[in-house]
Amino acid sequence: MTGRKDIPRIYLTFAPQEGKVPPTGFETWMNEREELKQTMSSAPKMRLNHILQEVDRVVRELGLEIEAMVAFQKKFIHKFKGVLRTWGMAAILVFFFGDLTMKLLTDYPDTPLVGALLAGNMSFKHLLWPIVWAMLVVALASLYVQRILFPKFTKDTLKDLDNLISLETAYKKDLWNRVKQRIHKLIENQARRQILIAHGRYLGKIERFLYKDLSRFFERI
Repeated sequence: MTGRKDIPRIYLTFAPQEGKVPPTGFETWMNEREELKQTMSSAPKMRLNHILQEVDRVVRELGLEIEAMVAFQKKFIHKFKGVLRTWGMAAILVFFFGDLTMKLLTDYPDTPLVGALLAGNMSFKHLLWPIVWAMLVVALASLYVQRILFPKFTKDTLKDLDNLISLETAYKKDLWNRVKQRIHKLIENQARRQILIAHGRYLGKIERFLYKDLSRFFERI
């Protein structure tokens, strides 16, 4: 006895042996007991499945970040190729005709590169000014890429970040919302470094882990 009068008395009944027929409604309790036992026995698998799902989500987020960096890299390379074609053509033109223009304006040098080629008496002195002019164009192209093209490309990308990659499914959109701020910070602070990293190789490793290695773990549980 505890001395407390608000606790109801509990009466226990005693049966000398089990009855052959369970009481009415007892089957329900037996079913719930079996379900509870099954749930408890499958708890480790459920826990492991939860861990694998978390790993899958984290790896997919990382894969989406790398995919965004691959897209950022490809778009810049596409723009850079256009600059390379334009300025490369300009470098070729000034290499062959730069000293000729100098000759027309200043009467120097005595024999431009084209004249030496036509005369068949070309020497190193005829290559000096063409190389200087070509290097000048290359230097101007480098300044253009570093000071104008790349900063503008980075700024435009950050302004329209949602269109950096295609988001085909709702799940991918949800993952994008999780990693978007990280990608924004990565491009904003390390854009030049990200251009030089071989992201495509890492993206391949991520996809191989998701669709091959991780899938085998899911199949085992």
